[in-house]
Amino acid sequence: MSYFLEGEESFDSSHFLIGHSGKCKNLHGHRWKIQYGLKADELIESGSSKGMIIDFTDIKNIIKNYFDKYDHALLLTVDSHEVSSEEKSFIDACNAMNFKIINLPCRTTAENMSKLFFYEISALLDEKVKSNNFSLCYITVYETPNNKATYKED
Repeated sequence: MSYFLEGEESFDSSHFLIGHSGKCKNLHGHRWKIQYGLKADELIESGSSKGMIIDFTDIKNIIKNYFDKYDHALLLTVDSHEVSSEEKSFIDACNAMNFKIINLPCRTTAENMSKLFFYEISALLDEKVKSNNFSLCYITVYETPNNKATYKED
């Protein structure tokens, strides 16, 4: 028997896909919605969190603090081999204006971001939660209200 806890968070940011042939090559923004699921075989047996996987307030604060860094930022993956001179000029101008830019280690697709968030949040939970009696099951990234990508380990 297993218990599941699910929650969601959101943030607003912009991106564009360097080298993409469709309309996502243009700078655009999203209200990214993130859903996550935790799984536990046992509930906490004592203390103020007795009968819980984790207190909703605690998990919400951890997840929200993680995603705060992405809010109102320009998300990029800059591979110098793929960036055109025009794109480099744009990025340089954004840097000169002190825009909040986050350079991700993957292309900023919902699929890649769900995997990145999964591993980063898993590590964060291991670090922050003392009685880590649960595991992260999945991360779902909604790029739009109707389009999402999910990463989970089998």
